[in-house]
Amino acid sequence: AHALRSIWIPVAATPFAFYAAYLHPADGLEKEPYSTVASVLAGHMLLTFIIGTALGYIFCWAFDRRDRFWLWFHTANWMTVPNLVISIPVLALAVLGSHEREVMDRALSVVLYYGVIVNACVAFRAFKVDWTLAGFFACMSIYVAQQIWNLMFWLNDVPIRWWG
Repeated sequence: AHALRSIWIPVAATPFAFYAAYLHPADGLEKEPYSTVASVLAGHMLLTFIIGTALGYIFCWAFDRRDRFWLWFHTANWMTVPNLVISIPVLALAVLGSHEREVMDRALSVVLYYGVIVNACVAFRAFKVDWTLAGFFACMSIYVAQQIWNLMFWLNDVPIRWWG
């Protein structure tokens, strides 16, 4: 029950994500109406949470760490706070137009990968597995998140820019 109460943290951050998407849409969504941007973001957030949680449980089950699942779940939810704190100044610079979009997208990618590294550290400590397995879990998480972006783009008829 204690871990389930931590769901309020990503839920509380959701309005910020939608406002950020309005101010600085993801790459490929710049010319789309906000309704499409919001639809893509909502689907991505919901599916990422559901599938990410399922992957965490499968990971726990596969390595016989089911007793550690709620610790990971609780900690992963709380990691929303530092990720949000780090994202705010970078997003503010992006919105203010202090640098070109391409430069700011790279900076936001660095913030994203910081979150992935933290995810690996959380998995390492929560699951008590080797650091390579924790790194694999983090890489799998980012792969799944990217595939969900692609799915949401496809479902909303948004062309996927595969490079540059």
